[in-house]
Amino acid sequence: MNRRLAIYELRSAFGLAPEQGQALEDLARLGGEPPALATWLARTLVVLGGGLLGLGVILWVAANWPDLGRASKFALLEGLVVLSVAGAIWRPAARSGLLLLAFLAQGGVLAFFGQTYQTGADPWQLFALWAALGLPLAAAAHSGALWLPFSLVVMTAISLWVQAHAGYRWGFSPEAASVHYVGWLLAAGVAVVFSPLPALQRRLNAGAWTYRASLLLALGQLCPTSLMALFDSDSGPHYGAGLLIATLYAVCVSRRRVFDVFALCLAGLTLDVLVIGGLAWLIMDAHSNAILSFLVLGLLSAIIVAATAAALRQLVRRHEQRLQTETQP
Repeated sequence: MNRRLAIYELRSAFGLAPEQGQALEDLARLGGEPPALATWLARTLVVLGGGLLGLGVILWVAANWPDLGRASKFALLEGLVVLSVAGAIWRPAARSGLLLLAFLAQGGVLAFFGQTYQTGADPWQLFALWAALGLPLAAAAHSGALWLPFSLVVMTAISLWVQAHAGYRWGFSPEAASVHYVGWLLAAGVAVVFSPLPALQRRLNAGAWTYRASLLLALGQLCPTSLMALFDSDSGPHYGAGLLIATLYAVCVSRRRVFDVFALCLAGLTLDVLVIGGLAWLIMDAHSNAILSFLVLGLLSAIIVAATAAALRQLVRRHEQRLQTETQP
């Protein structure tokens, strides 16, 4: 529970005088410096500096691209990778920022290689190779500053792989249903790897936002293709598979060991979109009166969203009560 909101509730419930409320706030140290602020601020600045340095180098190279030879371009990009890794070994305190710079430079090397030699490789193969080369860097950094962009690269590779093996189309097609199912499962696997399970967090230290970003991309891949399958007369039954997987997501993220409000809201939003999309398909197909159909759909949508919000609040309160019970002596 938020301490500030809890104190406001106590002041209102017991009618505390202003000086009593101020004493309660002082006891809770609401006006003091957040714990470990200096440590987190230093880490954030290091990561931000590495990212800005990498972006600056990329922009400088882009501005001077015509004036550089092929060998100079490769030497510059590869030298940036080597120097960043060497700097991370030399300065462990700046490891996250320097390895992030090396990871971004790896992407630049692969992009330049693909443009220079025109190997015919699909884009997903370059992203998959980038993820494979960046995995040792992310493991060495042991920080969410690397795992977050790494998860974005992996999810991009999965999406491009699905698109390449589904006839280079982003929509759902019954002929490529198995490809979409494999893509959904791979994306779910990435989200599980970065989930808040204590054993995984101890090994990876990926952080909450890596998990949330991977879950957002996994659900972002699942939801649109499921809706496309719904409105396609040849692949409508596959909508049920997407709805089932979204329900499993919601059940899993509501478990105590991986409970996260952001993830729970994402799963609830995905379920709402899929259910409302299914209702829209049923109502529009059954009624010819467009105005009446939209009124009914709007009413049902409001009820569904309100029910989801109530369920989320109930789950959050239950989780907070469980935590309070576990922390009590």
